[in-house]
Amino acid sequence: MAVATAATIQAHLLGGTYPESTLDANNIFDYEQYTTRRRYPSCEVITTQPESTVETRRSTDTTVAFEIRYYDKNLGLRTDDVSTQREVENAITARMETMVLQDYKIVFDERKKEKKRIIIYACAELILSPVSWSGTTC
Repeated sequence: MAVATAATIQAHLLGGTYPESTLDANNIFDYEQYTTRRRYPSCEVITTQPESTVETRRSTDTTVAFEIRYYDKNLGLRTDDVSTQREVENAITARMETMVLQDYKIVFDERKKEKKRIIIYACAELILSPVSWSGTTC
């Protein structure tokens, strides 16, 4: 069974259209950046639960979980920062909704979006997490 990885999700996100001066090929990563060397703005795709499989006589359930994190500096320009951040969030969500996360035999696909704002030294962290699914095959 072909299961999506952080690298395939990163490649899919690279094909998106984002607002100017936000995301491009140089700041979408398939690994977690060091906190002290983090680029702003940037996006990370992290595997939070590696592929796990539960097999029974009737079905095989495969579960994988990812987090997509978007980091942006909060410069105090509230209106522009919030609207730009919302546009990037919507673009990432739209790209993930168009992605096929598993092969054609999938019966159940679950995607969740959770938004957290953490202020760390005037930097806003957005965590879209977890994007997880479980597939049942016959």
